[in-house]
Amino acid sequence: AISRWLAEYRDSPRTLDAYARAVECLVLWSVVEKGIAISSLVRKDLLEFKSFLRSPPAHWVQKARVRRASKHWRPLRGPLSESSVEHTMRAISALFSALFKAHYLKANAAEGLVRTKRTEITMDTTRSLSNQDITVVAETLAEMEETPRKRRYRALLLLLQSTGLRKSEVAPLVWSDIKRARMDNNECDVWQVTFVGK
Repeated sequence: AISRWLAEYRDSPRTLDAYARAVECLVLWSVVEKGIAISSLVRKDLLEFKSFLRSPPAHWVQKARVRRASKHWRPLRGPLSESSVEHTMRAISALFSALFKAHYLKANAAEGLVRTKRTEITMDTTRSLSNQDITVVAETLAEMEETPRKRRYRALLLLLQSTGLRKSEVAPLVWSDIKRARMDNNECDVWQVTFVGK
């Protein structure tokens, strides 16, 4: 049932990865710590799991980076931040809702477990290029020999700068995603990129 639910997100690799990690952690906790299947969990258990994520015991925490197949692998890297706990519980809430709708569960133990009102998201501008960074990029580009490679770099940089897309959103774009814009149903000289993201 969980695999079928996760398969619905195969077209969104990042969401799939985040949901899979959250649910795997819940399943391991449910089986190892509680000794029950997730279908037997009740609201009290999910609240206990939420507290568990904030303060996991040492045998759940992996200090060094190791491969998943290693005997030293652990599900967590340490206590989760409040936002990470919230993301994890949101994934679990989505899972329980789906399993309830599919009649796999008789009740949705996660209903109302996460806040429905999302906190306002602010943009972290420190993760973008500073004016000094942009100057270095422009100077480096200006020093390059005029070749198709330079034109490709320039086009990519302009695309990133003018659209605000993440690099992970630009990377999968193909030519068919770039089309002439229409104004009054007539194609014009303006080109546009269509991307469906968050």
